[in-house]
Amino acid sequence: MRHFLSTFSNLKLTGLDSDFLELIPGIRITSSPTIREKILTDTVKFAIGYIETEYIRRSNSFVYYEYEDNEPTFKGLPQNNQLEIILLWIDDILKNSWLFKDNCITCDTAYLIDDQVPNGLGSSLQLQYKHSLSNGLIKAIEFTKQDWIDCISIHDKLETYLVNKESGSLKFMLEKNFSRVGRSLKFVKQAREARNIPYKISNYCAALETLFTTENMEISHKLSERVAFFIKDEFIKIETYKSVKKAYSIRSKLTHGASIEKKELDQLAEISFQTDKILRSAIIKIINSIDLLEIFDSSNEKIDRFFENLIFQ
Repeated sequence: MRHFLSTFSNLKLTGLDSDFLELIPGIRITSSPTIREKILTDTVKFAIGYIETEYIRRSNSFVYYEYEDNEPTFKGLPQNNQLEIILLWIDDILKNSWLFKDNCITCDTAYLIDDQVPNGLGSSLQLQYKHSLSNGLIKAIEFTKQDWIDCISIHDKLETYLVNKESGSLKFMLEKNFSRVGRSLKFVKQAREARNIPYKISNYCAALETLFTTENMEISHKLSERVAFFIKDEFIKIETYKSVKKAYSIRSKLTHGASIEKKELDQLAEISFQTDKILRSAIIKIINSIDLLEIFDSSNEKIDRFFENLIFQ
């Protein structure tokens, strides 16, 4: 039997009325001390050490996956490669959790232990980034059981679509036929990993550009206008227009190495927070509509016609 185990930091897990919740097939999350102790066998504790064992015991959330050595998914793969694959699955879950709510959940060091080997054959890896909230802060965000169920539903729908479009996580985002939606989420991921707020804003703007622009002319105005009209049912158009313009102004100054006035510096966290909300609303609207997915992953000409009809009808 092989045991994958890790913890999620910056997560307040609440509302689990059962022992665990399955995030994707095989990978489970729990806050149960009983399950934790069951997984933390003497072999596992020996392999990961006292400090990590105590950290896992104290953590609010425990993530685990148990499977036999003959698991078809990992046939012929060394243990380190098996661990890499599991972490890639978790990376996708955390990437898509942003679509449900702004969060800075990060996977801590992960272990894969083979308890059939004397003293345990162990491997450890960690995703090479830390998330922060859209305003640059790091704090625990509450996810209830229902939150995770809703989040998993979004994750399943999106990843199924991206894989069918040959735009999954292992594909290069700048390939010609890579999904615009998938490429946009790559920039969101970079924004969440950035601790410097202007860099967050810059990546949010890149994500918006990926979806809403088709040329390099009058980007700031056209982008702000298109976004404002697209989510007019969720946000007031003029406020959205102004918010995106402010964000793009910061992005432009960062890109060109210009300084930022004191007044703008004081507004950076709020600009980033508002841009994050706008972008999430737009992407969720696209993901939830087959027609919109088809439009946004079509030709530039079709996208332009869509916005001409939306704005000038």
